Amino acid sequence: MGKESGQRTGRIERLGAHGLTENRRVWWVTDTDRWAPNRRATKYAKEEGLFGEGPGQVQYREGDFMHIPFPDNHFDFVYATEATVYAPSLKAVYTEIARVLKPGGVFGVYEWLMTDNFDPNNAKHVEIRQRIERGDGVVNMLSVKEGLEAFRESGLEMFHNENMALRVPPKRDPNHKDKMWWYCIDGDTTYTTNWTDWWLVFRLKKGFFRFGYGFTWLMIKAKLAPKLALEALRTQAMSVWGMRDGGREGIFTTSYLMVGRKPHGWVHPSPKEE
Repeated sequence: MGKESGQRTGRIERLGAHGLTENRRVWWVTDTDRWAPNRRATKYAKEEGLFGEGPGQVQYREGDFMHIPFPDNHFDFVYATEATVYAPSLKAVYTEIARVLKPGGVFGVYEWLMTDNFDPNNAKHVEIRQRIERGDGVVNMLSVKEGLEAFRESGLEMFHNENMALRVPPKRDPNHKDKMWWYCIDGDTTYTTNWTDWWLVFRLKKGFFRFGYGFTWLMIKAKLAPKLALEALRTQAMSVWGMRDGGREGIFTTSYLMVGRKPHGWVHPSPKEE
């Protein structure tokens, strides 16, 4: 998201856009205008009276985050959440974001990274990483060290970095276990607060998955579902339980926060690639 500046879903229009966009414009850059969350985001922004071209308004633009469709020195703030992990190069995408920031502008990112606990010589760790990569379509999951290096090599001046997944909320009950970030994808309904969340989390229990897998197999046999449906389910399982196991082992985080500022006098680190 860029803020003149934009990037996130309709939730930001619901929860924070009134304060966020005062006397500024917010742009959300995404890969396609036809993506369902774009339509929801537009709907919510219109309901809040925030969709438009004037000050304090929100707009959306289709674009490639490796070639952001805005001029140099354009945004006051930019943020990305669980997106840049799909970039072919973190240094390159962070550099592109730095390009569109105004001098003194701030960039914040939640990055998927393998933590310092990941051991490339540990077969279990490698297997978990490979499940996450295949299940989520990530070509190469980088380490925290590599992520920090890419951020700094983009020319941004980092002033805060932290694995936010380690911020464990306080227990509701002393008899309850800590509410770690991966509890929901483990099918743990302990901390759900409404029936909608309960049903969403319950469906991630292994028993429910096996039921769904068996039902899909029968649908395929009856020629009511495509043969690739089972492969799709297996891929989803790799994603969900790969991330869960990565969280359990402490080797993976979906929420490594890096925040930095574009210095005055910033120079593109790879001018030939600009």
